[in-house]
Amino acid sequence: MFVDLRWWPLGLCAAAIVLLIALAAVLGSRRDFGAGLVAVRAGRSDAAPALTGPFALAWVQQRTALLWTSLGLGLMWFASGGVVEAVPDLVESVADNPVYSAILGEGDDLIRAFLGVFGLYAGSGAAAFGVAMALRAKGEEESGRAGLVLTKPVSRARWLASGLVLALAGAAVVQVTGVLALWAGAASSGLDEPGFGAYLELALAYLPGLAVVVAFAAALYAWVPKATGLAWVLFGYVFVVGMFADLFGLPDWARGISPFWWVGNPMVDGVGAAHLWGLCGVAALLFLLAFAGFRRRDLQNG
Repeated sequence: MFVDLRWWPLGLCAAAIVLLIALAAVLGSRRDFGAGLVAVRAGRSDAAPALTGPFALAWVQQRTALLWTSLGLGLMWFASGGVVEAVPDLVESVADNPVYSAILGEGDDLIRAFLGVFGLYAGSGAAAFGVAMALRAKGEEESGRAGLVLTKPVSRARWLASGLVLALAGAAVVQVTGVLALWAGAASSGLDEPGFGAYLELALAYLPGLAVVVAFAAALYAWVPKATGLAWVLFGYVFVVGMFADLFGLPDWARGISPFWWVGNPMVDGVGAAHLWGLCGVAALLFLLAFAGFRRRDLQNG
C-alpha cells in the first residue's frame, strides 16, 4: 500500500508554482488596473424577457457558481468512489492509528463506514456553497444594488426569499450530485454493495442539516449583518465534530451544536426520522426569524 518517499513529485509542484506565479506577473503587467486581458462584451440594452423578477435575478447570480461547484466536486467524488473498494486494505495498514479508529469507528463493514465519512465531506462542501450563496444578499445590500431592486414593486420578503430558496436548492443539488457521483465512481470500479438506494439515502439524509446551516446564515444576515462570519464558524465546527468528536472526547451537548451530528452515519446506523424532522423544525424557525429580522431593520448601503 505504501512505498518509499519520492521527492520528484514535490519538485514538479514547486516548479509549477514558480512558473504560474511568473505567468501571472507577466499577464498582470499587460492589463489595465481594474480591467481584464479580454475585453468585456457589450451587454444587452435592456433586460432579457425572462429577467422579470428577483428570483430570475438571483438565478442569474448563482447559476455559474452552482454549475462549477457541482461539476468540480462531482468529479472529485467520482474519483474518490473509485478507491473505495481498497478501503479494507488501507484500514488494515493503519489499524494501530487511533485517529483512523476514531473517525471510522468500530464495525465489520469498513466500506460503509468509509462511505459515511465521504457523505460528511460531501455535506460539508454543500454547506459551504449554501452559506456562500445565502450571504450574497449581504454583498448586494452593501453595494446598494438591493436598495435599487427594492425601489421597485418588490417586497423585502420576496427579494430575500428568492436568494435563499436558490441557495438552499443549490446546496441540495451539490450534495445529491456529489454523493451520486461517489456511487458512480464506486460502481465503475466494480463495487456493487452498497447499492444505489443506500447512496441516495445518504445524500438525502443530510438535506435537513444543510437547511439548518443555510438558515443560520440567513438569520445572522437579517439580524446582525456584521456577525455573518459566525456562519463560517458553524461550518468549521460542523466539520470538526463530524471528523474528530470521538478523538477529542467531546460531550454530547457539544456535538449536538452541529446539525450534521444529528444525522449520524446513515450508511451504518440508518436514518433517524425524529432527528431529521427536528432539524427541519429548527431550519424553519431560523428562516422565520430571518424574514422577521430583515423586515424590521434598515438597509445598509455601502
